[in-house]
Amino acid sequence: MPASTSLPVSEVFNTVPATWSIFNPDAAMQWSLRNTPTNGNAMYVNCYDYENEGAIDRLITPVLDLTTAPTAYLRFDRAYAMYSSSYPEKLRVLVSTVCDFTHTATEVLSLEGSALATAPNTTSSFVPTSASHWQNSVISLHDFIGSKIQVAFEITNAYGNNVYIDNVIISTDNSIDLAILSVESPGPVTCIQQPAPVIRVKNMGSVTINSFKVVPTLNGQTLATQSITSASGINPGGEETFALSTLPFASGQNTLSLTVNDPNGLFDANTDNNSLSLNRVINTYQQTIPLREDFDGAYPGWTIVSQGNADVWSATSTNKLNSLAYQAFTNPIRGEETWLTTPVLDFSRTAKASMFFDVSYATQSNGNERLRVLASADCGQTYPVVLFDLAGDDLSTATSSSNWVPTVNTDWQRESINLNALTGNNQVRLAFVATADNGNNLFIDNIEFFVSDNMFPVTVSNPFQVYGSGTQVFVTFNLETKTDATLRIYNSVGQLVLSNHLSEVLNQTYDVNLEQGTGIYIVQIQAGNFKGASRVWLTNR
Repeated sequence: MPASTSLPVSEVFNTVPATWSIFNPDAAMQWSLRNTPTNGNAMYVNCYDYENEGAIDRLITPVLDLTTAPTAYLRFDRAYAMYSSSYPEKLRVLVSTVCDFTHTATEVLSLEGSALATAPNTTSSFVPTSASHWQNSVISLHDFIGSKIQVAFEITNAYGNNVYIDNVIISTDNSIDLAILSVESPGPVTCIQQPAPVIRVKNMGSVTINSFKVVPTLNGQTLATQSITSASGINPGGEETFALSTLPFASGQNTLSLTVNDPNGLFDANTDNNSLSLNRVINTYQQTIPLREDFDGAYPGWTIVSQGNADVWSATSTNKLNSLAYQAFTNPIRGEETWLTTPVLDFSRTAKASMFFDVSYATQSNGNERLRVLASADCGQTYPVVLFDLAGDDLSTATSSSNWVPTVNTDWQRESINLNALTGNNQVRLAFVATADNGNNLFIDNIEFFVSDNMFPVTVSNPFQVYGSGTQVFVTFNLETKTDATLRIYNSVGQLVLSNHLSEVLNQTYDVNLEQGTGIYIVQIQAGNFKGASRVWLTNR
């Protein structure tokens, strides 16, 4: 017969609670206690070393009496990082009124893989080392009022990575607790000079929240309190986004703090989750493509930003002269991010576009860094599109247990991304986002945008190269800086047969169709202070 306990339940797992039970049918890995840097002791299942894929393990509460309760809710913290998408663990929360979790239990929560994850993927054995690695879930138990119940936390093993729970609260008291989860916009770098922030909040309590207040503090100055009303109410465990009024951001770096309070005009029971502080940059610098950046000099319009005091991308000497590096080898704070964003890019004058960049990263056993490339079509208000996302071995060019710096060309690999989905838009901004895992240093360099979707573009070492095929003349440019150019073609007796003005030439390949006949033609190029000529043989047969 299972043990019973009185309500409320508040279990922080300093020890394995004697009145709880563990269901472990394969007698292998099971729910056990583990100390974490952030939460002290927590319960977890070691799925990282759990080879029996599909095995189920349950952590089960004592019997809880809700027969006379006016209301009831469950709240708990969870932490999980996927090993990879191929090995997704599942967490279910089950409620039984007859002490049977195999046949008659009711599922009140089910999270699997990326939906369960609270931290970036890692191929190391996951330990939550930051408060941000934990997320809180609130579940209403209202449907079970009038019954005696047990609650089970069930893990389905995928031989992926560890799953943790902590701070389990089961209460019949009404609780008002509103948390601010994130600022959905503006993104870390935007061109909107007075943005209206969009926030996401969550009802962590047990009663519906219909209204609350937001106190913004911008660059150290507290601004007017804003009153927010939810049209339908935020139900327990529910999330909702709200747009605030515009705030007077300054050009350049800004520090914004937002605090939510007075839910339903009442006291918030937990003020630890009421505030967020973040850095936001207003940058209106614009560029057209094609574009190239090698970070060997100044790079105006490009922005580097991290949150709080987190490490940032920094210029570092490599075999490519200067590159941007994220120094993760000496950074013990897993999950920290740094952003590098482009200027606002005009893609409106091309139907095709692509981007290439060099990356260098060495894995080591301690951790696996991650690099993402995100895209914004609203100059940085939001970054909803993931163009590139690699981590660990998938990203690496080498393996090293020392502080990694690339020294030869083979330490780098060239990555490419098709950007056709962004063409026609004049408010494009891309972000290179590195995430630390206390593994090794990550480098990027030679970011290049083309007005072409050729993933294997012709590369030349000279300022230009001319070549022909049939009646086609091809000219591939490789200029140091973007400039207008003049293209002239003469026949073998010196007659001018074509003269074209080319705008914003950098790395493009131009083709011209000549039907004047077989023979040798002289192609003359003038671009800025550069002048050059080359011969080409054409045939119309």
